[in-house]
Amino acid sequence: RSAATRELARHNMVKTSYAHEAAYKACFQLIRYGEYPSALYAAGAATALIGADGFATISLSRAFAAETVLCLALGDVVAADRYFVQVHLQKDSYLSSREAKLAEDLIRAIKEMDGEALEEARDPGGSNRAALANLDPSLRGLVKNLRMSGRAGRGPPSSGGSGPPSGAGKKKVSPPAARPAAPPKAPATSAARPAPPTAAAPTKPADSMLKGAALQSSLDATFAELDELNIDDMGFGDDDEDIGGFGHEDSPAAAAAAAAAAAAVPPSI
Repeated sequence: RSAATRELARHNMVKTSYAHEAAYKACFQLIRYGEYPSALYAAGAATALIGADGFATISLSRAFAAETVLCLALGDVVAADRYFVQVHLQKDSYLSSREAKLAEDLIRAIKEMDGEALEEARDPGGSNRAALANLDPSLRGLVKNLRMSGRAGRGPPSSGGSGPPSGAGKKKVSPPAARPAAPPKAPATSAARPAPPTAAAPTKPADSMLKGAALQSSLDATFAELDELNIDDMGFGDDDEDIGGFGHEDSPAAAAAAAAAAAAVPPSI
C-alpha cells in the first residue's frame, strides 16, 4: 500500500466512540465461522480505530493479543513474531500488559515446537489465566485449538455467541416425494390358444354310396336272366304235373318268389 492510500484511509477513518465494537463483532463472528483471514482483517480495523483514539490502552492491548492469536491460528508464526516485535512492542503501555506476556509465551512455544510450553501458556489456571479471561470466548476457544504447525482446527461454537446455523453453506435436500401407489396389476391372462381344428365329418367313399345301386342293377340283371330261362329246355316241361308249383312262370308260386326276392333287396341310397 502506498503512503497516499494509507493517508486517505486515515483521513476517512470513523472516529466516533465505540466504533471499534462493530468491527470486533464482525471479527468474533468470523472466528466462529472459521474464516480466520477475514477475522484478522476485521481485528486490524478494530486495532486501527482504537489506536487512533490514543487513550484506550487496555482495549489496545487486547486488540494486539487478538491479532497475535489469529496469526498463529493461520499457521504463520513468522508473521506473528515479526508483527509482535515491530508493531505491538512499540507501544510502551503494551510492554507491561498481561496480554503481551500471553502473546510472547504462545509465540515462543510454537516457534520452539514445545508442546509442554504451549499447554502451560494456554492453561486456564496458569500464569496467563487473567489474560485469557479478558479475551472474547471465541478467541479463548481459538487459543485452545492452536497447533505446533499448520492451521488451527475449528472448534465447536462457544457459549459467548451464536455460531453459524448448522448446515450453513450446504444445500438443503428435500425429502423424496412419496411415489403414488401403483395400480393393482390385472391378473395375467393366458394367451388365447387356437381352437383345435374341428374334425370334418367322415364322408363315405363314392364306391360305398353306389354299392346299393350296383346291387340293385345286379339283382335286376339276374332276375332278367332267370326270366329268360325256359323251364321246358331244362327237362322240366315233360311232366304233366307241375313240380313244386314252378311249371309256369305265371304261376302264383313264381310270383311269390319274385316278390320275396325283391323285398330282400335293400333300397337304393
